[in-house]
Amino acid sequence: NAPRRGNQFAWICDRWGWHHGLRSAYAEEHAKVSREPISSIPEGGSVSMPSPERFLMARAALRGESSIGSLAKRMYRHIRRNLPDVLLRRQPLYDSYLIREKLRLEFQHWHWRRRTLREKPVMPSLSNDLPFVFFPLSMEPEINLMVECVGADSQITFIDWLAKALPGGWRLLVKEHPAQSSYRFPGFWQQVRRYPNVEVLATLERIEDIVPRAQAVAVINSTVGFQAAMAGVPVLTFHKQFIPTLMPHVRYCSSWDETRRALRAVAAGEFPSTKERYQASIAFDRAMARSEFEITNREMVAGKPARTPMSGEDFERMMERFVETFDAA
Repeated sequence: NAPRRGNQFAWICDRWGWHHGLRSAYAEEHAKVSREPISSIPEGGSVSMPSPERFLMARAALRGESSIGSLAKRMYRHIRRNLPDVLLRRQPLYDSYLIREKLRLEFQHWHWRRRTLREKPVMPSLSNDLPFVFFPLSMEPEINLMVECVGADSQITFIDWLAKALPGGWRLLVKEHPAQSSYRFPGFWQQVRRYPNVEVLATLERIEDIVPRAQAVAVINSTVGFQAAMAGVPVLTFHKQFIPTLMPHVRYCSSWDETRRALRAVAAGEFPSTKERYQASIAFDRAMARSEFEITNREMVAGKPARTPMSGEDFERMMERFVETFDAA
């Protein structure tokens, strides 16, 4: 599975991305942690979770692909590749697009990147004592949203549930995914901004500046949800197979009613205590580590096909863990 924690990969046992043996490993580690004396809990009751490099790469790509020169090169490649077909009046293949549509889409992507880089951070303007729920958007199209979410297949639906279920005086902060490469469907952001208790953050605002201040984080199947759960922040998920649901402060919500009940529980302090969340995040961290191995190939870390050969050390670590999955079975 592609890494959610730094460069750490893992062999998975189902289509949901669960690490091999994770449930039993978490149960064992949680039992151990529960018996360990905890003299002090870090500020926020958190266990830090390193961000995957692929998201840092996405941000770097956003900056690198927004120049005029980058647009010119991409346009030139499309024209050079497709101009002979136009001049010779060849019929396009079944899965091909017209050259004008390719150029239009390329310009749209470039314009989106330029606009994203001009966005001003919103978090510094918000009061430090403002209670809010953070909802980072997923990329679209994506299987997590369009196939695997039972309650709905639209992020507007989840925003609607959250906005209408928030306690009075709370806000919902919505942020675009940094790897989203083009505009949402027409009217998406106009719909989002119609809610009086919803704020739209800049795309490149740092997760580290948002999650620690949130009363809760709502996600579909997101690395941000992993980070929040590991930091001991209450998490609401709309994906039934979201892996951090192993932890008691992560709740699955399949309807508006369940979303409302979960948010009321957060506001009333009915979620597990700081100590219980801290113990759960330690156990989850250790359980994940038992099945993980490091891969240094940057293309694989970015979730792309590896164009450069995998190093011998990477291959040996990968196959060693693969054999261990058979031994465990």
